[in-house]
Amino acid sequence: MAYSKFSLSRLRESFSLNLEELENLFAQCQPIAASDSLQISIGEIYPLQSQLI
Repeated sequence: MAYSKFSLSRLRESFSLNLEELENLFAQCQPIAASDSLQISIGEIYPLQSQLI
């Protein structure tokens, strides 16, 4: 299938796929704080993002 003719509906028809959508795969997971090294790395790569953590 050419990329220009690609669509999700056509893919589902061609390969008999079922689309299952879940609202929240991580609903039972608790958030954790970013480690110091992650905060430093983010601050070096994205200086404005480090202010949001």
